[in-house]
Amino acid sequence: MSARERHATRAIARTELRTRLRSIRADARQLLATLLGVVALCLAAATMGYGAVTSLGRALASGNPPIGQIGIVVLGVLGGGIYLGVASAMNQGSVGRVGPLVRTSTTPRAVVAGRVGGAFLVGSIFGVLPLLVVLVELLVGAGGVLAPTLFLVGLFPVALAGAVVGRALGSGGKLLGRRLGIDGWAKVVLGLGIIAVLFLGTQLATRSFIENPETAMPRTALLPGAPAQAYGSLVLVPVGGAATTTGLLVFATVVATGFVAAALTVRTEERLLVTDDGAQGATVSSDATVPTPFGHTPSTRLAWRYLLRARRNPSMMGHLFPLLFGGMSMLASVFASPDAALLVGPGALEVLGVLLAGATYGLNPLGDERDQLPLLLTSARSTAIPLRGRAIAGATIGLVFVALGFAFDAYLNGVVGSLARAALSVFLVVAATGTALGFGAALPAFERREYMNVERAHPSIIILFGYLLGGTVMAAGGLVLASIVAVDGLGLLTGGLGAVYLLFVVAFAVGGYVYAVRRFDRFELDDV
Repeated sequence: MSARERHATRAIARTELRTRLRSIRADARQLLATLLGVVALCLAAATMGYGAVTSLGRALASGNPPIGQIGIVVLGVLGGGIYLGVASAMNQGSVGRVGPLVRTSTTPRAVVAGRVGGAFLVGSIFGVLPLLVVLVELLVGAGGVLAPTLFLVGLFPVALAGAVVGRALGSGGKLLGRRLGIDGWAKVVLGLGIIAVLFLGTQLATRSFIENPETAMPRTALLPGAPAQAYGSLVLVPVGGAATTTGLLVFATVVATGFVAAALTVRTEERLLVTDDGAQGATVSSDATVPTPFGHTPSTRLAWRYLLRARRNPSMMGHLFPLLFGGMSMLASVFASPDAALLVGPGALEVLGVLLAGATYGLNPLGDERDQLPLLLTSARSTAIPLRGRAIAGATIGLVFVALGFAFDAYLNGVVGSLARAALSVFLVVAATGTALGFGAALPAFERREYMNVERAHPSIIILFGYLLGGTVMAAGGLVLASIVAVDGLGLLTGGLGAVYLLFVVAFAVGGYVYAVRRFDRFELDDV
């Protein structure tokens, strides 16, 4: 790379970083969500992770480093780096649509290097404070500086190589999808399948490094010589680690893989940059009729149209990506305890149905309709009809998962208890739609932004996570209460708790729906 290209690369990277930071500062809600996310990570590291991190620090400085634990950390850092690299590629949907001035003022290689560098700079800034908290805890545990410093410095090449590999995988997937014409649900299914395979592979690899409590020795690794453990031992040579041939080979492999992945990333994203990403031809269904269950009222007909829109354009569900992590956690429990997974599986499906009922369409109702807002606000007497349409569409999706959970539950646990839980789940599905509309009306988002390679008016991060966390607690707690009632009957205590619970749920549902209708009915075009 010439001196002129290096200068252009640095300038583009700085511009990407400044643009991202300015966009966050300019949006009060996005700034608050970012600060809350960073603070939450810091608090988690300072509370839940304090004992484990300080214990690791003491072990690092003991002269006999815990190689098994170090292998787990190395593998976790590698997996985290790959995920962040893939996410940075998938969240940069404008990679092929930079301005004409930038595209023609320097080489494509410099543009790509600058944009990739800017993306990594943005990601690293948000991890600085949590990393400082972890470093302080390691220093406290170790009682010195050398061992924690060596450990973190040794993890840096692994994290960087993982991020570059992830970026190459994400960019390669986008280029392959463009060449093959993969779009819509095929892309969603393929992406979810890849994520699931990576996650399950990570779980299998991590379990191979878990120490056996009886012998305090690491279990058999996936490859001879326990590569991650050998690398960690190599990093800690000055404080009791061992330099082995396997460790040196792993270090060389990490460095070489990083350089190869960087070259592949540049070449792939050059292709993305200079090739046309024109819109694919839209397909139109030959059957425009509304099915009988949805053809009775204007709201139900709108609900069918919302379901059709999601079928034809699944990207409008991109804000539901955080739910994928919950599903991956459930899959992880299958490896840890298959019996426990069968026990909680039906309830998890019903809770998921409750969450989806409100989260699919209710968390940003008018924001999703930004392009149609002038017509909607000037032709409809009230926004109640489209709001009810969204509620019915979300409830339809939620009830599908509740039905699956009920069938699974009845097969495993009998009909009586499963009927009680299913009945409550149906009630919660209806309540969740009204509650979500209230959440969405509290902080509507009309500005289009990019998330998971989807550019649209996504729901507020605060609203999304608030609804998901609160809904999970309420739904899971209600299912536990329904199970107790089904087994022990309706006693004084359970009856009182049930009445309070139902009143609380109804108040949120009815109050949320009424609040949403009244607030949106007062909207004018100047408000958005």
